[in-house]
Amino acid sequence: EMDLATKIQTVLLPNEPDLPSYRISASMIPASSVGGDYYDVLHVDGVQWILIGDVSGHGVTAGLTMMLVQTAARTVLSSAGERGREITPKQLLSRVNAAVRGSIEKMSSDRYRAGMALRVEKNVVSCAGLHQDVLVYRKRSASVERIETRGIWLGLVDDISDLLDDDSFEMAEGDTLLLYTDGVTELAVDSELLGTDGLAALLQRLADGSAFPEVIVNGVTDRVRGGPVKDDVTVL
Repeated sequence: EMDLATKIQTVLLPNEPDLPSYRISASMIPASSVGGDYYDVLHVDGVQWILIGDVSGHGVTAGLTMMLVQTAARTVLSSAGERGREITPKQLLSRVNAAVRGSIEKMSSDRYRAGMALRVEKNVVSCAGLHQDVLVYRKRSASVERIETRGIWLGLVDDISDLLDDDSFEMAEGDTLLLYTDGVTELAVDSELLGTDGLAALLQRLADGSAFPEVIVNGVTDRVRGGPVKDDVTVL
């Protein structure tokens, strides 16, 4: 049964995620057979979406909770029809929250569920949701920009629409966008947590040396594979 749960979660992840005009790479390393992280890359009616989320802890309950959120997001977008082109990240998360609120409260009321939705339209990225800060390596200045997320965790209240806002930022040619879960920033490096600042410094070193996203993903996850994984790790 654990193998089946693992297989279901693996099948739900995008096999070969792609975005027009972008190169993309992703990796998820669960701390146990089933993880509480998830990510998705969707193309619906000509609109490109990236979703990333994290339930505190790991294991079957966390994994099922994130499967509910992922399925709800896909359902909201696919059932919207022509109106789907007008959905903003804030609206998507609000509808997902309304759809899964009761179920995830029953399953894991003592855990937080962070989630973020990004809508990609050429070089403009719109986003909403409380999650880890977004890191963007800017090729022109050879520096990393840290974009703070804001809002509320999913499943805490019935209606979160007034607690979310749509933000946006632009990507330039050669820039690198890094999304991740807290399993990355909580990695121990020389007996200290890597943290967001440490991850930003790592991104800068890796991006300075290569523009290929798989090099950056591997550079981050290599730090995980060297020892026991205490929390789910997702890098995109």
